[in-house]
Order: sequence, then C-alpha cells, then structure tokens
Amino acid sequence: MTKPTTNIVAKFQRYASRATFPSAFVRKCLEADPTKDCYENRLTTGTRIDGEIISLDAISRYSYWAVEQFRKALKERRNFNSGTFTFRGYDGSLWIEVKQKDDNYNYYKAGDIAAGVSKEYRGCANGYYYALIDDEHFIGIDID
Repeated sequence: MTKPTTNIVAKFQRYASRATFPSAFVRKCLEADPTKDCYENRLTTGTRIDGEIISLDAISRYSYWAVEQFRKALKERRNFNSGTFTFRGYDGSLWIEVKQKDDNYNYYKAGDIAAGVSKEYRGCANGYYYALIDDEHFIGIDID
C-alpha cells in the first residue's frame, strides 16, 4: 500500500499568500510549480526540514523581546538582527534585511524583505535555517 503524500509546495504557496510585505522568496513560492518538489522549484536545498513551520509565538516563549523587536522592524520595514538567544537547545537568531536596490539577477527588488530565523548548534555556525513566509511564520529551507 502506498503511503499518501502531501504537496509541500502547496503548503509554501498557502503560507506565502498571506504575506503583507514584498519579498523575493514569497514571490518565488507563489510562482512555484506544484507538480515539482521544493528542491526542483529552488525553494529549499532539499532537506528533512522542508516545509517545517516555526511561528513567532513559539519563538517568543524563548525570547519575547527579540520577537517584539522583530515584529516592530517588519512593520516599519527596517533592518533588524536580534543577536543570539537560547531557542530549543540551540543558538537562535532572528533577522530582517530590507533590500535597498534591485540586484543584477532580478531576484530582489528595492524594498524587498529578506528575513529568517536560525537554530544553530551552540558555538558553531551550522544548523537549521527558516525563511519568513508570512507575517508570523518561518518555513524550513536549509540545513548546514
């Protein structure tokens, strides 16, 4: 008997459709081909965390201040970096970068938001990476 599968690309599209900010990643999610997987659509690097969701509410249990500052920066469309905080046994960090100009490859446009959360092994620059996909959620895209 074949185990039913879910379309993770559709999940990316469902969450991305709720974003209220401009983002190259969100546009890429909305334009993705649901007949292909996340890796083929270049949404992720093809890892076991593809499509895993982390909410700002979950992060706020570990660092309420960082989440409140992140939300404020997102609303004001300004850069932000939380520094590290303890998150689920890892070094967590939140960040936002507002793109100032279009890039040469036509991926980012001026005003785009690039944002994410990372869970890195303590004292190491390797871990799990999630991109902001809507105003309150991050979605798994890479393991390093």
